[in-house]
Amino acid sequence: MKLQNFISLLLIIGVNACRTPDSPQDQAGIKKERLADTILQKVAAKLKREAKLCPIGTMGQMLHDVERLGLSFYYYKPIDIVEGRKLLVQAVNAMLNEINQEKRIHPYLCRHPFLPRNIQIEIFLRSPEGRDVPEGTLYVIEAKEGFLCYDIHHPTKNGFITVYKETFDEALQRLVDPSLPLVPFKPDPEISQEELRSLRKSISLVPEDGSIWHLGENGSWILDPQSVKPNLSLQD
Repeated sequence: MKLQNFISLLLIIGVNACRTPDSPQDQAGIKKERLADTILQKVAAKLKREAKLCPIGTMGQMLHDVERLGLSFYYYKPIDIVEGRKLLVQAVNAMLNEINQEKRIHPYLCRHPFLPRNIQIEIFLRSPEGRDVPEGTLYVIEAKEGFLCYDIHHPTKNGFITVYKETFDEALQRLVDPSLPLVPFKPDPEISQEELRSLRKSISLVPEDGSIWHLGENGSWILDPQSVKPNLSLQD
């Protein structure tokens, strides 16, 4: 028993001897993580203040260099693709500006300047009361690896399905000219282009006045004329 305790003690001493918590590598890693956390906190506060995005989490890939940084949010309002695009581009640009202006983190980045493909943003959509949005409406929008994706609940399976996808550059073009039609993209293999168009057209918004709005060809809300109530007031 004493021999086993002695061997265990030697093992503990050996392991601790191999640790170098104050090594330059460890110190660099700690500094890198603190800088990244500071940047994420600043951007989260800025977007909450300016865009009403409520932060709920952080993301990162920085085992060696900082490859990716990201944030996730709740947004308490049903939106169309046009408004979702604005939110995603605003969030990505806020991240890029903060990272590229913070000189202390530049030595730890995989590239400088950081690019849109190095930023990840997730926005989960909720009703103004905090409940799930209705089925068939946009549920989560995301910027990742240089693409912007707009997802709804899958109509027949668990999980989500992407009803629209565009590159960051394509999104910038459509911010300049919102009338541009949505760009074609290859959907999931399990769904056809016709089914995709049908899913996209089924996305709707129903305000308190009972009117119904559907997505137009450019992804913006278009009033369904059949939902407009006729004016029944009597004329003299």
